[in-house]
Amino acid sequence: MSSAHWLSYVKSCYDLVMEAQSKTRNTLPHEVEAYVVHLMAKNFESMQLQSSPVCLQILEALQNPDILHKASQMQEMKLVAVGEQCLLIQGLHFFQSKWPSHDYFSKMGTIAYGLAGHMMEHYFAQATDIFHVIFRSNQMHSGESLPSLMASTTSESASLADVLLLPGDKFH
Repeated sequence: MSSAHWLSYVKSCYDLVMEAQSKTRNTLPHEVEAYVVHLMAKNFESMQLQSSPVCLQILEALQNPDILHKASQMQEMKLVAVGEQCLLIQGLHFFQSKWPSHDYFSKMGTIAYGLAGHMMEHYFAQATDIFHVIFRSNQMHSGESLPSLMASTTSESASLADVLLLPGDKFH
């Protein structure tokens, strides 16, 4: 992430989240709002989506002989990363046709956040709704559907900028 653009990314993402909240009348608690804004800003240049199934990522994060006790800090970090990935995928409708149900990533993300003891366990659906409004709104402005926008990117090179910026736009 280019630190030179971090504040611009945060400001732009904040504006998008605020606009989406006003459209939906879905007001997130301040901590959740800040988390969603920073998640978007962190993934503005590049989203790190894993290729392995989410359920296996959760199991790998829990690989610890002391699993009956509170999750270690490393486990929590891994589980939160899985939750974040699920939130982005569910919010953007990435890869959803590959899975058995439309709410697979919602359920897996909620489970990952819950196992980590993270607040997003309780706000996953609300945050997803905010993402839906943001990206649906951008599709209406660009005239291009999200699947066609993302078809030209691979999971390794996908970014929120690919989805948020109109063709020919530059962000800086």
